[in-house]
Amino acid sequence: MQALARDLPQRLAFVAAYDPVLADLVYAAADFVVVPSTYEPCGLTDFHGQTVGAVPLVHAVGGLRKVRDGETGFAYGNQDPATLAAAIRRCVQIHREEPGRLDAIRRSAFREIFDLHAWDRVHREGYLPLYGAGR
Repeated sequence: MQALARDLPQRLAFVAAYDPVLADLVYAAADFVVVPSTYEPCGLTDFHGQTVGAVPLVHAVGGLRKVRDGETGFAYGNQDPATLAAAIRRCVQIHREEPGRLDAIRRSAFREIFDLHAWDRVHREGYLPLYGAGR
């Protein structure tokens, strides 16, 4: 990623640190959020991106499998640099050549997060029944 950022300084940034305020700003400004996890039990990074319009590009593993390729983001299978690079090139191509398709993916992802995973629904349909509340 560092080499790619050096090759595309006007288009890509790589920050080897974490700051929550900076993270929120980066997500909000990004077209894509790349999540090349080898192991991912839940997958909150993609959620964060989707809520502010950054389309996730994920390695389809664990909790990231909820990203549907071409519908709510982009996913790739093999965990190797060549496959990740090809997936990034695919995203760039769609960004350049099919902005309407990318916007539809962005809207679909955003809608799904709020329809299926918003706190009021998770609380009402997940936690309350789990703990037998309201009986």
